[in-house]
Amino acid sequence: NYVKALGKGVKGMTIGILKEGFGHPNSEKAVDQKVKAAAERFKKLGAKVKQVSVPMHLDGLDIWNGVAVEGATELMLKGNSMGTNWEGYYTTSLLDAYAHGWRSRPDDLSATVKAVMLLGQYMHHNYHGHYYAKAQNLSRALRDARTTSPLYQALVEPELVAAVSSALLPTEQPYLYSISVTVRDGVSESTVEDALFTVFDSLASERSTDHNLQKAKNQLLTQLAFDDEGVTRIGHQLGYFSTVADWKMIFEIEEQIKSVTAENIRDVVARRLVSSRRTVGWFRPQALQ
Repeated sequence: NYVKALGKGVKGMTIGILKEGFGHPNSEKAVDQKVKAAAERFKKLGAKVKQVSVPMHLDGLDIWNGVAVEGATELMLKGNSMGTNWEGYYTTSLLDAYAHGWRSRPDDLSATVKAVMLLGQYMHHNYHGHYYAKAQNLSRALRDARTTSPLYQALVEPELVAAVSSALLPTEQPYLYSISVTVRDGVSESTVEDALFTVFDSLASERSTDHNLQKAKNQLLTQLAFDDEGVTRIGHQLGYFSTVADWKMIFEIEEQIKSVTAENIRDVVARRLVSSRRTVGWFRPQALQ
C-alpha cells in the first residue's frame, strides 16, 4: 500500500544502485547524475545505499527483443490479442474486432508494429522459434543473476548450472513444487542433484535468518502490489482467487504473508521436501543425426 508507506520514512531501507544501469552510449548524463544525487539524498535520510553489479544486465535488452518480437507477433497479431493455452476469460467480442480490424486495415498499424510483425514472422518462418526459446532460457538466467537465494548460491555461483528456477502455483488441490536447472557442460547431473538436496536438508535444520525471510516477504508483497494495480488486474486477481480458494483471499493474503515465521518454513521443509516425496528426472537432449 503506497499511501500507508508515505509517512514511514526510509530509515533502515536498503537501496541497490545497479552499476550497469549507468554510462551507456545512449544514456543521458543529466539523468544519471539526478539518479545518483537522489540516492545520496536517501542515504542522508537514513537509508542504506550500496552499489550492486549484474554484468548480464547489459544483455537484457537483446534477450527481451528475442522474446518480445517473435512472441508479440504470435500472441498479439496471429493470436489476435488472446493467444491460446491459458486459463481465464477470453473476450470473444474483442478477439473478433481485433482480428477483423488489423487484417482489414493493416496500413493503419504503426510503423513499430509493422516492424515487429515483419521481423517476428521472419524469425518464426526461418528459425521455427529457436531464438525465441533461447531468449526465454536466457531470461531465466538473467533473472537468477539478480538473486542471492540459497539455490542460486549453491548452484549458479559455483557454475554447476547455467540457470535455476522454481515454481509453486496456487491450486485448489495440493500440487507440485517444481525446480528446474540447466546443467553446464562438463558437470554431472548427480553432482547438481547432490548440491540441490543439500540446500533442502540445510533449510530443515538451520534457522532461517530474519533478513532472508523478510527479503522473501518483501518480494512477494511487491509482486502482490503490482498485481493489484488497476481495475483490470484486480478483476483478474478476484477471478483467480475464486478458482483456487475464495475471492475474499485477495483482502487477506497480505497479512498471511506477513505472518509467516522461520518455524513455519522449517516445518514445511521437514514434512514436504523429504527424500521420500521427491521425483527427479534428467532430460538429456540428443543431437540430430
